[in-house]
Amino acid sequence: KPPQMQVLVKLPQRYTVLDVGEGMTVAALQTAIGAMSGVSSFVLPYAPETIVSSVYSSMATISALPAMVGGGKNMTEAGKALAVKDITCLICRNCYAKNPLGAEHCRKKRCRRSNLRPKKIATKRK
Repeated sequence: KPPQMQVLVKLPQRYTVLDVGEGMTVAALQTAIGAMSGVSSFVLPYAPETIVSSVYSSMATISALPAMVGGGKNMTEAGKALAVKDITCLICRNCYAKNPLGAEHCRKKRCRRSNLRPKKIATKRK
């Protein structure tokens, strides 16, 4: 009996080796990985009816990580304070150094110019 093909599955906390049968399809592999890891939001880049052995070699790595979506909806108070502190500053027009709000001159020793502007705040695009 020939040895089964194995693929390496990268999960959020660990790596796991999964045995793949000869006629296993990509859809069956995806459901097996989802059942093993509990992550069902990932999608393999091949058609569901494709045979796994034709697209993956033995010990190929498959990343089964959930899609991470950025945003700022659930920020902590410390995170909000840090973001506001980063935005509220003055920028030197000559050397582009960050300066505190009450600054009258640039903080850099070689610059020391008084030509400061408030930091530009990005606006939301439509």
